Amino acid sequence: MPMFKQLVSSVLNNFYKIARTSFLLLLAIYIPSAILEPALFYFIYDYNFFLTSFIGFIFNLLAYLFHRKFKIFYVLNCFLFLYLLLICVARIFYFNVFEFISRWNYILYLDFSLVAKGFLLIVFLLFVVYFTSLLQKRIINKIEKREYLLSIVSATLIIYLLIVIRPIYENKKYFRFQASHNGFGHEMKRDFTNYFSDFVFEPFPDGNSLSTSHFFNSTNKKEFLLILESWGKLRSDSINNMVLTNFISDVVTSMPFIAKNYIIKIDSSKFYGSSIGAEARELFNGKSDDAYLYFMHGKNVSIQKNLISNKKSYNFFTVAGYSSSGKFGVNASNVFDFRRRLGFDKIFTVENLDRTTNENTEIEGFSSVYDEVMIDSLLSYANYKDKYFGYGFTTNTHFPFIYNNSNPYIKKINSYSCFSLLSSSSISNNSKNLIIRHLSTINHLLEIMNSKELMLDKIVIVGDHQYPGYHDFSTTTVPAFIIELRK
Repeated sequence: MPMFKQLVSSVLNNFYKIARTSFLLLLAIYIPSAILEPALFYFIYDYNFFLTSFIGFIFNLLAYLFHRKFKIFYVLNCFLFLYLLLICVARIFYFNVFEFISRWNYILYLDFSLVAKGFLLIVFLLFVVYFTSLLQKRIINKIEKREYLLSIVSATLIIYLLIVIRPIYENKKYFRFQASHNGFGHEMKRDFTNYFSDFVFEPFPDGNSLSTSHFFNSTNKKEFLLILESWGKLRSDSINNMVLTNFISDVVTSMPFIAKNYIIKIDSSKFYGSSIGAEARELFNGKSDDAYLYFMHGKNVSIQKNLISNKKSYNFFTVAGYSSSGKFGVNASNVFDFRRRLGFDKIFTVENLDRTTNENTEIEGFSSVYDEVMIDSLLSYANYKDKYFGYGFTTNTHFPFIYNNSNPYIKKINSYSCFSLLSSSSISNNSKNLIIRHLSTINHLLEIMNSKELMLDKIVIVGDHQYPGYHDFSTTTVPAFIIELRK
């Protein structure tokens, strides 16, 4: 009996130690979780991104159990937090992580206010990590060094909880090691491979992009493509269709020339990357940012459906516009170089657009003119030659977008029924404001065509991707208008 009691006592004591150590480790690891997880869920929505990233924190805690040096512990925590921040920001804006890093030169071109806010955010994060680490230190110091083996067992149980049990509970996907496969480690490996290996062109996976379908080898003589920054399709199909349908009705009612000569149809497109991915999608039927990088930096570049080359072969005059600086770009290229390499005859950027009375105040950090000024410049060439192709990319709704209801272009659609519908809809105010700004840009394009009685055979207006972090929009689809001249 005494031996049995001793055995039971030993088992209970070891169980207590494991339970106590597991509890302390679990408490320590969920301190950074309490800080980061809400942000990850809010901006990225993908639980997979959260899970495996915390394995690094677990290993850091175990290392601290062994060496008990706070400076090492804090430095590694800073590295892990900043690593997460880098990937989260890149994912929010649909970037390849290494492509995002290659944009470091933006610091030279962005307004100081935005750079300063970014710097202050990092400083704030380092303070948060410091106090988080202090709290973790106090908890972990309650575990004795000789319990290191128990700590490893406990940590293994926590990892099992993170990558197996919790996905089952939250995603109803049974025993799938999805986090280990799709977490930050896998994402970083994929991005590294895609960025540093020889670029391979991936065609648009849904067949042809809208521009390729409507413009490539077409019989039209005058065409126009407009990509709207951060114009996403609403998750609610009923609200999305209602707003766009009423906008068309408002345009037809208020613009007799458009009503008489044009048919406006609602369409949509899938998107697979950032703004440069949208350019690759619409200008040469590429899938995502990798297609853009292939075009700019690949070896022996060969693209079958290069829209501008196609237009040049049919003797079109081609003109491109961008309402912000032509210096912005990625991987040692920029907006101007990309358009020059495509072969545009005329290129407008903020450097050669009138900024004296048209400085845009709707976007912090990026010097730009109103998108409408850029559109006016493009349309001024519509009758320059018999064959014309205009291409514009807007920037005023880029992150961080600042809504300004005194903007004269917005005031023009205040009386529209779509404006009232949006105002009374269930979506957030930020989403309403963003859509109003998009519609005001499209309205201006149609107003110019109406007032100048421009006869363009076909116009494609499409979004590049959803606005980062706004939950009212689809994460896969952008809306579009196809505007055709009546036959």
